[in-house]
Amino acid sequence: MLKICKIDNSKKSVEFILEEYSDIFTLSDFMSVFYEDNYIDWEFVFEELNEKNEGSIFNKKIKSEKVYRFDREFILVRCGGHETIHNTFCLLTY
Repeated sequence: MLKICKIDNSKKSVEFILEEYSDIFTLSDFMSVFYEDNYIDWEFVFEELNEKNEGSIFNKKIKSEKVYRFDREFILVRCGGHETIHNTFCLLTY
């Protein structure tokens, strides 16, 4: 079951927990609507994050947020508490 923990529309951030692999498809549909201004293959993002994360992304809190740096817009997807190369996916938006 997909658990949405927190949604902040003003900051375009969302926190959630995936419990099983099939939740990726449900979450992908949700994220496509939440970030409707950007076309992103969310299934690919979560599958890649699951592969490169130490362990898996299931039953861990995942946070997605829009970040503005250097006059550019990014979407960061982070699994776990702090950012490392193994648990963070950065998407440049146009």
